[in-house]
Amino acid sequence: LPLQAYFKVTAASSGQYERTLLIAEDDSEIVYSEGCSSVQDSGTNFHTAVVELIAHNRARIHYTTIQNWKKNMYNWTVKRGLCHESAHITWTDVNIGAQTIKYPGIILSGDNSTGDVLSLAFAGNGQIQDTGARIIHVGKNTRSNVLAKGISLDGGINSYRGLVKFGKEAQGAVSHIKCDGLMMDA
Repeated sequence: LPLQAYFKVTAASSGQYERTLLIAEDDSEIVYSEGCSSVQDSGTNFHTAVVELIAHNRARIHYTTIQNWKKNMYNWTVKRGLCHESAHITWTDVNIGAQTIKYPGIILSGDNSTGDVLSLAFAGNGQIQDTGARIIHVGKNTRSNVLAKGISLDGGINSYRGLVKFGKEAQGAVSHIKCDGLMMDA
């Protein structure tokens, strides 16, 4: 069964701090989905989280988050994953609202490991989405895919930051990155 969580900030001028750790043992699979939202008030809120994924040999982790925060929410999140031999991690990251800084990352340490980062960021008037991805290829024959889409409306700001690094031992490693932006005026 998929694991699910929902985080909601309901108090004005408050903060929320959570930590998520998912460990997939050899030959296992985890599907995790979370939603995040806040009440729409005039107070400034802060959200920060640390999410860590560990996929052991031949394991698969699918992590999806949909974050729908208010405009005056500061959302700074650390997301990192580690793939062992023939393991796979997928980050699916949707950001709506808030002032967001978030770059999901994957270290492909095991041979034949793979990773995907799929990111969608929407920034409306007065919002900043500073998102991206980090992939570090360490093992041999590793594969990664990054697909990032940014949508800006009425002066909203989207920026993409990415890092793909190939270690000295990452023979046969391949990465594909596609980043698109759409600017709209209402």
